[in-house]
Amino acid sequence: MNKKVIRLTIILTSLLVVMFIVQPKLAEVTADDRLLLAFDQLSPSGNVYQGDTVIFGGTVFNNQTRDLRLIELSADVYVPDNLSLPFHYYTHSLREQITRNILEPNEARTLSFEVTIGDELPKAENYTVILSLQFMQADQSEDDITPYTYQIGTNATIHILIPRDDAPKYIYAVFVLLLLGIIAFIVLGIVGWVRERRSS
Repeated sequence: MNKKVIRLTIILTSLLVVMFIVQPKLAEVTADDRLLLAFDQLSPSGNVYQGDTVIFGGTVFNNQTRDLRLIELSADVYVPDNLSLPFHYYTHSLREQITRNILEPNEARTLSFEVTIGDELPKAENYTVILSLQFMQADQSEDDITPYTYQIGTNATIHILIPRDDAPKYIYAVFVLLLLGIIAFIVLGIVGWVRERRSS
């Protein structure tokens, strides 16, 4: 074996060591603690009527090497011209779920909650909904650190409509009376026709 082949082998071996051993450890150390994967966003879009029950949520995946504590899932509603301050917000606390709010490494979990849209969202052209999750490392306390906030999915746009009023209850009585009138008219017509035939 000549010196050139030995040098090339040493260089390639060194590169492989750096690529497969050193680099992953560096990435693990410098990874952002707030990194979290989210998919399958659950959020209404388009026309939403006051009185509708809607679902907000999504699936999150812990791609960290440590346990995460899930704090709160929220849906913030903004007027499109002002995304700095929520017009209204819906929240679902995960703090009380002592045994279920810990997300272990490489674990995925679907989170969701239901709300009924009321007159807190007046009829308007559009609202922007941003769904977010608050979480922190499981070994930390909210007294010591502010939870991270991570957006789930993309911004959704909803258009609030007021549902039409139900038909008044007396409308059914009107339909019944109308139907009885039609039946009576037909019966009288048939009776008159039969009498006419008999008389002739």
